[in-house]
Amino acid sequence: MPEEPLIQEMNTDAEIISAFATLHELRPHLREEEFLATVRRMQKSDGYRLAAVLEGDGEDRVVMWSEAP
Repeated sequence: MPEEPLIQEMNTDAEIISAFATLHELRPHLREEEFLATVRRMQKSDGYRLAAVLEGDGEDRVVMWSEAP
């Protein structure tokens, strides 16, 4: 039986950096050397949060959203 996917909020620097490749596929203008600082700035100024659906097959999906009004 396949494992259930795990939904994990990405909070640490390492977790955020690990999401770069997936987000870069959707947003090719993102630059890896600026990614962490960009996400941290968006978290602070706009309330953005980052989460990933971690699949056992290595095909992770990443979601970024804001709780700001």
